[in-house]
Amino acid sequence: MGHGAFYGMQIVVYGQLILPTLDTVKRAIKAGDGIILATSPPYTRFLDSGVDFAVVSASIPRADAWVQEFIRHGIPCVSADYLVEYVCKPGHPLDRHVLFKTNNLANKSLEKLKKKQDEMATEETQQSEDEDDPEDLSCSACGRKDRGEVIC
Repeated sequence: MGHGAFYGMQIVVYGQLILPTLDTVKRAIKAGDGIILATSPPYTRFLDSGVDFAVVSASIPRADAWVQEFIRHGIPCVSADYLVEYVCKPGHPLDRHVLFKTNNLANKSLEKLKKKQDEMATEETQQSEDEDDPEDLSCSACGRKDRGEVIC
């Protein structure tokens, strides 16, 4: 069983998103198996909970108190376009969508997510291989395993 593009990703949203809209971002993250922890302040209870990205509106300045808190807690700030290009242009550089010079933090978050997704894929492959016992064949029509002469 596969997972969406945002599998394991935890996000907070800060400020008004215009294009894409907040509603669109929420639907995309949910459809991609990610989690939006909060869409407005206060974010205090999430700062130490493993937030991967803060999606910040273009109108918010670097000197903003919440932006400073995100940076202080090692949370990279990105525009909503970061998420769009992450899905629509895999492998393309995302740096131009990283805000407030948090590129190193964004790269660390992205690597952590990729590692988590790779580990999950490996676990699922191993489980699938364990379930594919060639001695344990069953009829695809009825599910019987007795290997009788009767064809369903």
